[in-house]
Amino acid sequence: MPIRESEKSRYPKNWPVISRAIRERSGQRCECIGQCGSDHGGRCDAPNGQIVIRDHKRPWIWKSHTCGGACLTERCDAWGGKAVLIILTVMHLDHMPENVADENLLAACQRCHLRYDSPHHQRNAAETRAIRADAASGQVGLFGACLSGCLT
Repeated sequence: MPIRESEKSRYPKNWPVISRAIRERSGQRCECIGQCGSDHGGRCDAPNGQIVIRDHKRPWIWKSHTCGGACLTERCDAWGGKAVLIILTVMHLDHMPENVADENLLAACQRCHLRYDSPHHQRNAAETRAIRADAASGQVGLFGACLSGCLT
């Protein structure tokens, strides 16, 4: 997942080295064993950089696929699912980019990472909506008058 420009200063300068080491530790596969809230029946194990077919009834099941990306935008009827390109990310279990302890970092496919961060994203979105609503109504919020021009 790309790091937002506003958050980059919270990451250590050697973040690319750290995240690469975590992905190597995982064998380039998703390490999630349910932290995302999904019952994988064990480790998710989605393979980094590969196009796979996700079984809609059992989304933690990954089938290798070698179409070269032709069916990434549509259903792959031959396999009975949708083709997905697996992107392995590194997630912070405590949502604190400053904490780069090995036990706080987990290699995760984009699906597990987004599921894990979903409550965090929902809180951020609610705060953003509230700030925008205050700015639109002419209210000056905690951050001052800049908001009406900053968020448009």
